[in-house]
Amino acid sequence: MEGWMCRLSCQLRKLGDECHIVGRASSPWPNVCAEHNLPFHAIPFGSDFSPRTWVALRRIVDVVRPDAAVIKGFKQARWLRLVSSRVATAVKLPAPHELSGGLIQRATVRWCVDRILTDCKATRRALLRHPWLLPGQVVAIPNGVDSGGPWPDPTRQQQARAQLLDASAPRDVVVIASVGRLTAEKRWEDAIEALTRVASRVDFRWIVIGDGPLRAQLQQRVATRGWSDRVRWLGYRDDARGLLWGADLLLHTSGCEGLSNVLLEAMAAGLPVVATNAGGTSEAVIHGLTGYVVPVGAVEEIADALSRLIQQPELRHTLGAAGAANVRARFTLEAMAQQIRRVMEEVVHHRLLRAQPTLALEDGWRGILAPTVDASNITPFLHGDRTGWTLVKDSPRIEVWRRPSSETDLYVKLYRPARTGGRLVDHLRAPRARSNLLMAAKLRLRGADVVPHLAAAWRGSECVLFTGSVPGAVPLDDAGWLSTLTPAQRRRLAVDLGTWLARLHATWIVPHDLKTSNLLRTSDGRFWLLDLDNCVSWRPPRGREIARNLFQIARSFERLGRRREWRILLAAYAHTRAWRTHHLRPILRDIARRWRRRGSEPCGPFDGMGR
Repeated sequence: MEGWMCRLSCQLRKLGDECHIVGRASSPWPNVCAEHNLPFHAIPFGSDFSPRTWVALRRIVDVVRPDAAVIKGFKQARWLRLVSSRVATAVKLPAPHELSGGLIQRATVRWCVDRILTDCKATRRALLRHPWLLPGQVVAIPNGVDSGGPWPDPTRQQQARAQLLDASAPRDVVVIASVGRLTAEKRWEDAIEALTRVASRVDFRWIVIGDGPLRAQLQQRVATRGWSDRVRWLGYRDDARGLLWGADLLLHTSGCEGLSNVLLEAMAAGLPVVATNAGGTSEAVIHGLTGYVVPVGAVEEIADALSRLIQQPELRHTLGAAGAANVRARFTLEAMAQQIRRVMEEVVHHRLLRAQPTLALEDGWRGILAPTVDASNITPFLHGDRTGWTLVKDSPRIEVWRRPSSETDLYVKLYRPARTGGRLVDHLRAPRARSNLLMAAKLRLRGADVVPHLAAAWRGSECVLFTGSVPGAVPLDDAGWLSTLTPAQRRRLAVDLGTWLARLHATWIVPHDLKTSNLLRTSDGRFWLLDLDNCVSWRPPRGREIARNLFQIARSFERLGRRREWRILLAAYAHTRAWRTHHLRPILRDIARRWRRRGSEPCGPFDGMGR
């Protein structure tokens, strides 16, 4: 983690950011930071209730005044949120097992962590099995590695090869490298068994770089197989990345991975890879193009892939060249830093928007503007200039205007003044446009997909909200779009809606008005909220609120005229929240009462799950 943080900091510094490292004084951090010329701040690590830790961290925050922080653990995220509520926070989470479903971790993710950074899509999918995580809160950004310069580099390869082989080994022998800790989850026994099958057919040298508790046991196992003279155990090496340049291929049989840096470093050195399909391996190694990806524990397939590569030098060169090009195109340190920077910039933007002061605009208008919005773009509309705007909705409560743009269209929602009975309430509560703007920023911080909210302005009883559009989004109540769906697509839509709504409720987000006219859907299956009036986001949803949201969506399936989709939606909702029939039954009775008050028959059975 120290190496990853320092590499990220160095790249962010090249992009123009100022980076500081905070850690223990009695750790490798001070020396590592000194090597990279990074400012280091030491704090005493303690428990969640350690005043010394809080005071030391508070002093650092007051001096540095960071905009964003990338943290290695949830406890550190709680410390930072305790001493500062304005810093955008991301936790680097390399493995799914580091996030449990405990009450403390749920509260930490809800209140202290803005984004969780994973190194592969497989880890992200594993984390999203928790229904109280929204997809937008978990971001998969692959690790970047130093490519080591152009490939091939014959001089560097020869120097590294001389360190790998002893004097008695032939110079043209095939060198197989394996790097990692010698522990059970790395499944070194599979590597030994596969190489044993290969040893009777071809000659090779196996170089093991790494150390661990199983070293003596593995050495004994190789000795009993009768080819221990072909193995070199180098132990832990700081220069493992450079040594890979001297090998001919990489063997990686781990059973538990995220996205291994070893795979990326080996491909950067031009090595074809034989690896097991654990974690994000298949996201980096393209089977048949940059190496071979085999199932975990498939010893026979590993042996076949090794034999093929050992016996065909041209194939090794072809796969190695493709791997080197792949790493230099997709897995560079610069690409990793840019993606993390982009994610954190978005979080910082929404945090700044929530803290944005109210501005005095012209002609008595007051408002809040997003940091990226220029006031000159909204003041003409406030002055009554409707040039270029088209009225798209006119109701007793609101007007909606639209102005086309080359990038994203601009929308304005103008709230009409309330009637006499409601004017007192409107004067007592905050302007609706302001509430919607701040709620949108809060939900985006929580990972929810909300239509971009750009500015809010109000004057007396007048209230205006400026929003952007979502490219490629389709209103969920678009009859023309719904009529084109096949039965399988309708069922898929029902599953997606049920899962999405369950995640919203599990993360304590309860929209007040969830009519399908207030929902957009993009081609990637994401749902976007439009109307945030009276949205609840600070407590668990009540039963009647769940029933209201389900009833509002159910009316859209009434339009489809299908009961099956409604039952699928209910099943997806209950499955995501791990509910049984007795959890859902009172909510279904509430929905049935709503249908009876509406004066029509419900679109599906409400006495259970439709079984």
